[in-house]
Amino acid sequence: DAYKHMGEVGKILIEHTDRVKELSFIEKYIELTTDRPTIHPSFNLPGTSTGRLSSKEPNLQQLPKTKRMMDLFIARPGYIWVDLDFKALENVVAAELSDDPNLYNLYGDDVPENDSHLFLASHIGAWKEAIALSGYQPYNPPPGSVAKAKKECKAQRNKAKTVVYACIS
Repeated sequence: DAYKHMGEVGKILIEHTDRVKELSFIEKYIELTTDRPTIHPSFNLPGTSTGRLSSKEPNLQQLPKTKRMMDLFIARPGYIWVDLDFKALENVVAAELSDDPNLYNLYGDDVPENDSHLFLASHIGAWKEAIALSGYQPYNPPPGSVAKAKKECKAQRNKAKTVVYACIS
């Protein structure tokens, strides 16, 4: 975050950091494809605190989503490559299965962009004021307020996120 406030030097440092991160993934891919042309990650369900899948050898879920990185993945002849991001999938499924009206307010049709973890955190007394000061309004968040609150109230959101996934796992 500090780089963003450093002008042109900060932009150069951000670009350098991004390239170093990409390079660490590329080096691993080269290592894994020396004996075969395909990558086969391992997926784990146990061992994550949220109940989500994790992957390793290589970790394909945390790779930078840049065009340079995505261009490294080529489908076999006769196949197509599909990259999906199941953002909030667990919460959407929980809304559907529970018929919870609060979850429908977050994930229903024609609702403004929101975040269930911020929504929960904004209802916890100790965090309510800090989250409100960020400009976030849980039932009708103004444009841009979700991203701002995620940044400014990261600790509160992460704790609420742990609670959400513990409850639906």
